[in-house]
Amino acid sequence: MPDEGNAVKEYATIENCKALRNERDSVGTAERTDLAELERPALEVALEARGHKRFHARQIFRWIYRRGVADAEAMTDLSLELRAALARDFTLTTPTLAFFVN
Repeated sequence: MPDEGNAVKEYATIENCKALRNERDSVGTAERTDLAELERPALEVALEARGHKRFHARQIFRWIYRRGVADAEAMTDLSLELRAALARDFTLTTPTLAFFVN
């Protein structure tokens, strides 16, 4: 039987902990979709695939595009469960606006 104390010591250095955290963070963010990049129909599909009602897409769009909110926790008309799911499953960046000058 291997000595479990040695296995723990292997990961106890600061460099190893940083490497593990960076690996975890890069995997976690690579798989998450940015809510600001989704059109409303695509958001409806993504929500429904995760077991949520499609109408929440309208609420989320209002928070992002009318109220300028970039944090799911601030979307107070959504349930705590949905806000937690949004924070876990998606990222949310501030949408970029394009201006055209003639």
